[in-house]
Amino acid sequence: MRKILTVIFVLALSTGSFPQYYKWEWQNPELNGNDINDVILPGAGNVLAFGNAGVSQVSVNGGLTWSIAYIDSFKRDIMGAYSIDNSSIVICGRAGLLMKTTNGGGSWEYLNSGTPEDLYDVEFVDADTGYAVGSKGTILKTKDGGNSWASSTYGASNIYKVRAVNATNIFIGVSSTTERILKSIDYGSSWVNITPGNITPVTTSTSSVYAICFLDAKIGFFGTANGNIFKTTDSGTVWTKKTNFVVGAVRDIEFISTAEGYAVDDQGNILITTDAGETWTERKVPLQKFYAVSCDSSAVYCAGVAAGIYKSTDKGVSWSPLMNYTT
Repeated sequence: MRKILTVIFVLALSTGSFPQYYKWEWQNPELNGNDINDVILPGAGNVLAFGNAGVSQVSVNGGLTWSIAYIDSFKRDIMGAYSIDNSSIVICGRAGLLMKTTNGGGSWEYLNSGTPEDLYDVEFVDADTGYAVGSKGTILKTKDGGNSWASSTYGASNIYKVRAVNATNIFIGVSSTTERILKSIDYGSSWVNITPGNITPVTTSTSSVYAICFLDAKIGFFGTANGNIFKTTDSGTVWTKKTNFVVGAVRDIEFISTAEGYAVDDQGNILITTDAGETWTERKVPLQKFYAVSCDSSAVYCAGVAAGIYKSTDKGVSWSPLMNYTT
């Protein structure tokens, strides 16, 4: 009888009278949680997002499912990305990080930036000529698709944004107290200050330019850290302020067409225009901070803190979270 009771007790231990512990793994989407600093749409249905710790998130079906990888072995933050074509993409980031893929993000190779400075943005005029900008006035230029980079500086302030409309219309956004948006008409050899006089207040923390968008060589926009959006119709000679409400730092501006555009700030606001940037309406996503927006004819994507990516397919009326770990 004592043997039978012992067997029953052992079976009870192994079959459920006491709690059993299992290892659970996140399956879909794979857990990330890093801030997303840029998002691009290189082709139909393809969404690529890049962020802190070298994270890359790739979707080939409009954000329904994601493949997540940490493409920099040193886990440096990726700050900017640019798609030269559907397959060729260049990213930049902290401590001089530059990388390139030629297969849509399937594999990456390092590019030699030649600088230890943080790189905040990268953009190409064509398949060969591109620019990267960063901390302490760093400006890099390549003429061979990123294989080699020539370095120069403009001042000592951080340069957060570069937009290369064409070879003779290149714009950069700066954190200086006096020079916040600059233009080059000679392939980046020299720069002219085109900052409007009505940009206030004059401090680096509130008037830095993080966002620049040009629809063509003449019509363009830039956004400041104190929530203002300015528009030009003459390639930067004259700027007019187009926002009158208080939002956070405008971090990105993108247009689908000459009339329809979107901007995001770091307080969870999505700004929408349907009249070529003359007026803007505001939509709020609670508990979110946005750093990037990208759009095409089918959808708009906003990305930011804690892997938060939101999508709209109805011109910004409603937004659905694709990935979000803020709660």
